[in-house]
Amino acid sequence: MMKKIRAVFRENVWLTVAMVLIIVTVGAFAWKWSLAVTKCKTSINVMMEKIGDDSSANQIDNAYENSAEDNIEHTEPYVEYTEEEAILRNTNGEILCKYQYIFENDIGTYNKIFRFIDDNGLIGFANIEGKEIVPAKYIEASRMCDGSACVKESEDDIYYIDEEGVRFTEGKYKNAFPYETQGQFGRVIFADGKYGVIDREENIIAKDFDLINELQYTSRVASGVKNGKAVLFLLQDVEGQDNQKLHVIKEYEDYIEISKPCMDIAIVRTSDNKHGVVNIWTGTVIIEAEFDEIKYEIFPFEEGNNMERYVFRCKNPDGTYTIKQKKG
Repeated sequence: MMKKIRAVFRENVWLTVAMVLIIVTVGAFAWKWSLAVTKCKTSINVMMEKIGDDSSANQIDNAYENSAEDNIEHTEPYVEYTEEEAILRNTNGEILCKYQYIFENDIGTYNKIFRFIDDNGLIGFANIEGKEIVPAKYIEASRMCDGSACVKESEDDIYYIDEEGVRFTEGKYKNAFPYETQGQFGRVIFADGKYGVIDREENIIAKDFDLINELQYTSRVASGVKNGKAVLFLLQDVEGQDNQKLHVIKEYEDYIEISKPCMDIAIVRTSDNKHGVVNIWTGTVIIEAEFDEIKYEIFPFEEGNNMERYVFRCKNPDGTYTIKQKKG
């Protein structure tokens, strides 16, 4: 057999050349493959050695984290927390002040004063330059907004302070809420448990309410409950006259509850838990109180029509819905 094969190759020179080329090519590929495998094994071994070295891995992780932090550009002072404290830093990363806790959400573009809690667990105020405005002495304090904050120094001492930490009210209140309506009026609860409204000079604008809802930011129309009846009223300036008659827009005999005004409307409720809708400016009823629940959406101004569109989803006693619309 082998003699016949040798004879074929002697008689056919080109076949011999082809076989030689094939053998050389296969050998070259085998040699390159063996080098690649050897290199791969070496790389894997080196990598495993690095992974096995905890200190090296930690250094890489820490370097990455530090690099990420260094790349953050702060445009205003920011709060950094450690295990022991909260640190306020300026845009360059320099320390401005340290406290046990900083109310980070108090700090913003338009708000330059924030609350902090000291090591005694009391609340104080400082500005974003790190200067302490009021030492920590309050057990409760609202954020500084529109030039004032509501604070409680003890259970029977609730009052208001301005941005310099100066107390500007002296009345005795059972409870109080931050000033609203762009810082003009504040809701308070008097010693008898009745709600009222005071202005920045502590003149009494409204009193003897069972409840006064949150005041609006831009409008002076307010709502509440007085003597068990829903009431819409207007906050008016008072020049030192605590007994001036309240400007009532509408007092409702049939409604025992009313929501905070929203745009032009408020939701009212009867004693048998039926809901309706009223216009806050005139007090007129827009939707009669005959629904188990009313929810609504407000759509923006329509083109060529400077009015909002209100769409009400009114739930009927049988569970179905009635859709009503109104333009504001």
